[in-house]
Amino acid sequence: MNTHNVKTAASESSKTWVEQINTRNISPRLAEEMRFLASLCDKEKRMLHSERLELIDGAGHHIAALVCRSVTD
Repeated sequence: MNTHNVKTAASESSKTWVEQINTRNISPRLAEEMRFLASLCDKEKRMLHSERLELIDGAGHHIAALVCRSVTD
């Protein structure tokens, strides 16, 4: 098995997945934050593991805050 093809396929699929996130009917700020969170799955972006985890945590908290502000009773 050619490992180069496997790496390329995984990279392409994560990029495609980020582009296909359905952001219709949500605020532009929430949509951007969701795309940013999904982009952190791209292993081609070189960063420390702890840095990636910190960004994921921050994005998750920001998304939660945006959703809480948009929900009405």
